Amino acid sequence: MPDLTGLIELASQAPLLLADFQQDTLSDQAVREPAARGFIIVGCFVVLPVAFAWFMERCSTAHDRKLGLTEEDG
Repeated sequence: MPDLTGLIELASQAPLLLADFQQDTLSDQAVREPAARGFIIVGCFVVLPVAFAWFMERCSTAHDRKLGLTEEDG
């Protein structure tokens, strides 16, 4: 178990360690615009079709259940 002085020393070094992982370039406009555009493209061509397919599958299952059809019926 670490002693109290070791924990204090580690806590004093934590801001220096975290400073290495800060990314100031993400706040730049040159990086933010393409990133936003990328999220929009991924949303339009991946997320929306998957959500639409899931919704249609749920509707189809509910419709088949309402008619009393099974997978064997086709």
